[in-house]
Amino acid sequence: MRELVKSTLGFSLAMSLFGLEQLRNGLRRPEDKETKREESIRHGLDSVSQSAERQFGEQAQRLFDAGDKFQRAIIDMAFDLVSGDKGKEARFSDLAADVAERSAEALRKVGSQDESRSNEGPGTKD
Repeated sequence: MRELVKSTLGFSLAMSLFGLEQLRNGLRRPEDKETKREESIRHGLDSVSQSAERQFGEQAQRLFDAGDKFQRAIIDMAFDLVSGDKGKEARFSDLAADVAERSAEALRKVGSQDESRSNEGPGTKD
């Protein structure tokens, strides 16, 4: 248990420092072109995200996919609104409904698995 706690805290520290490092890289004066710097930062962030995703079970992957789709669409809409492209606002309600449906489905599956495990009784393994 001690090593698990150490690993958990080490992970949290690493993620915090990684985020700060990427923010620092984004704020630094670019030595080369802006797009190369952005690509490098994006690649680092995507690499860490993909590494975490490989550890997900089916339900966590579904929740992540729904949340990621939602947050990416929100960012796209925010940038569209700032840039003056207001024609894409209608898709927000469709996106929100899709995310809510996927999240509810994933949570129902998690709940039904937890319920079936609790009905098995102590000492029973999957």
